[in-house]
Amino acid sequence: MTVKAGAQRYSNKYSTTQKIDLSHSKLTELPNDIANYIRLKKLILSFNRIKKIDDICFLNKLNFLDISNNCISHLPEKFFDLPLEFLDLSDNYIKEIPDAIEKFVNLKKFYCSRWIGLNKYTIKILPNTIGNLPNLECLSLSSNNISFLPESIGNLTNLKELYLAGNLLTSLPESIGNLINLEKLYLNNNKITKLPDSIGNLKKLKELDLSNNNLTELPENFQNLENLESLRLQNNKLKKLPKYLDNFQKVKCIYIHQNLLKELPNSIGSLKNLKELYAYNNRIKSLPESFGNLSNLKRLSLNYNRLSRLPASFAKLHSLSSLDLKNNQFSEFPNEILCLANLIGLQLSNNLITIIPNNIDNLKNLEFLDLANNQIKKLPSSFYQLKKLFMFDIQNNYLTQLPKLPRRGIKHLGIAQNLIQENYIKKIFKNK
Repeated sequence: MTVKAGAQRYSNKYSTTQKIDLSHSKLTELPNDIANYIRLKKLILSFNRIKKIDDICFLNKLNFLDISNNCISHLPEKFFDLPLEFLDLSDNYIKEIPDAIEKFVNLKKFYCSRWIGLNKYTIKILPNTIGNLPNLECLSLSSNNISFLPESIGNLTNLKELYLAGNLLTSLPESIGNLINLEKLYLNNNKITKLPDSIGNLKKLKELDLSNNNLTELPENFQNLENLESLRLQNNKLKKLPKYLDNFQKVKCIYIHQNLLKELPNSIGSLKNLKELYAYNNRIKSLPESFGNLSNLKRLSLNYNRLSRLPASFAKLHSLSSLDLKNNQFSEFPNEILCLANLIGLQLSNNLITIIPNNIDNLKNLEFLDLANNQIKKLPSSFYQLKKLFMFDIQNNYLTQLPKLPRRGIKHLGIAQNLIQENYIKKIFKNK
């Protein structure tokens, strides 16, 4: 190859390359020739040990830059002249977002979160100029130490995703309600005590996570969030749910566990698309009769409550495959459960149940059954018909013997702390 041909090849490389991925390359500095890639549009440098990025400033065609998981502590002034549409600065040593962020008028996605134990290098304040990014669609600032949001956040009217989990927020500005195109809002693991009334303006919201905060109530306008598909309110201090749950016709998953709830509103029965409900660790004593209208419910966790009975309508939950009722106050096996032919997992441990009904074999699809820590003295012979039973825990009861069990089914059997004699146990396993 001639010197001229070689030079031509390198010249073509610099003038035609549009994407470079040097992630996980153990770099401590940028490649010496990086500024020569005059047509470069996409540059990925994540998971290195780079400290300075000055030469990137010469890449005036660059619109995608991922420099997450590096050692960058300073952003040069000319950096903000780049025509970036995507920028990921997550897990670096950056302690503040400069006012010059507003120069990124083309920016659509901006990530500056902390995931890898960089507690010393967290952002505490958002500049007012954050609101001057007219095209921003996704903003992720999770796991920093941000204690308040500027009112200008409401200017980001094209924003679709906002991630602020794991900060120090105690409230939200009223201007949050201006984010009318927002579809995902994650505010979990903050210290929020109250939501602004304007939250109800976010009518396109599909995913809302307010878990692990200090909420005691929800505002009236909350009912306007009619497009919600996932609602997370767990680990708050809610004493009751609003009566207008019937507005949430699209919701598929609700997480309200670890609150102070004593009851569920009657309107919960109107949630025809609800597939998962997690309401454990509350103080719920009874369920409304409308509960049986949740025809698409597949997973239900009501453990660690104060339930002693189920409504008759519960028998209509034919889609239910997983049911957790452990640590309640049932003194009898709830007969309504026997109508749930699609049930795969059933947990009733730590109750006061004494008798298991003969028609337990109605649950033909049962694979996991936990009856530990009750007061059961005898199991019906119909247990043999539970052909799909794979795991069965009956520990800490008053059994003196076991019925004939499915020969090829049970692989995990817990029978400790009963009154069964050791010789009888050996006989059972020998027969299997």
